[in-house]
Amino acid sequence: MMAMPYMENASNPSQWLSNLVDKTQVYPKAKKKLVYEFQAKDWKTDKPIPTKELSSWMRTMRVRRIYNFGYYSDDQFTNNPKMEILKQELSTKAALQ
Repeated sequence: MMAMPYMENASNPSQWLSNLVDKTQVYPKAKKKLVYEFQAKDWKTDKPIPTKELSSWMRTMRVRRIYNFGYYSDDQFTNNPKMEILKQELSTKAALQ
């Protein structure tokens, strides 16, 4: 599922994401079957989403015991988002903490 608050013109992206999760988690198999895709770039401004913000979205998911998520797009030429920050949220070890 596209979980892209900036594409939806959300005034509060974190709250928008939380509301999306609330709406989808009413379905019994959603936690195990649904994959959330975050945006790593705001295509309207052509600027990257700050890595710390993207990381906080991932942390929000992990706190809610949702582990099926990813992001698009990855710009390896400018190192956006910053992998050294994101790897803490993407690692299996982080999921176990």
